[in-house]
Amino acid sequence: NIVTDELTYDRKKLTPSEQEVLHMLGRGMKYQEIAEERCTSVATARKQCEVLLLKLGLQNREQLIAWAVQNGYGCEELE
Repeated sequence: NIVTDELTYDRKKLTPSEQEVLHMLGRGMKYQEIAEERCTSVATARKQCEVLLLKLGLQNREQLIAWAVQNGYGCEELE
């Protein structure tokens, strides 16, 4: 398990925008797809992921995707 209990994070501290990006990552979307879906640039999508990495204390995109899936941001659609 890449993500340990000590890396759990309170969802309430994530903005709706950050949660949306996590849902997209959890569904396997690439930076380009996230940018297109959110009507932003690829650079913005990358920056949003970098902010999430820092906020969650993770090291790379793969860990961020694993965290998203393990914390319920996988295949489900946004409500």
